[in-house]
Amino acid sequence: MVSGNASAPATADTVIGGRATEPAGERISRGPITRTPRRQYLVAHLHRCGPRPLLEALLADAAGQPLDRVLEDFGRLPAELYHATGADVLPIDRLDLVDGGRS
Repeated sequence: MVSGNASAPATADTVIGGRATEPAGERISRGPITRTPRRQYLVAHLHRCGPRPLLEALLADAAGQPLDRVLEDFGRLPAELYHATGADVLPIDRLDLVDGGRS
């Protein structure tokens, strides 16, 4: 359920509905989630980079790296470089089907 005050930033509890999502029922208490212009710019850049960098950023955040550091790290390279080198595509998207020798 979203906070009734639309001008205030959402907290982790309101975003996830106040449910305990940590192991052993521990509550998340990361404080307010801020939507700064810099974060919005970096997230838009990460989205342009493709699914693979986005997955890697989510995994880094899940491993405990600070969100701002993760976004800044992925923001250092232009999105075109990810596309030119093929680093934008997930390995499952490159799956080639083989006929198995049948004609």
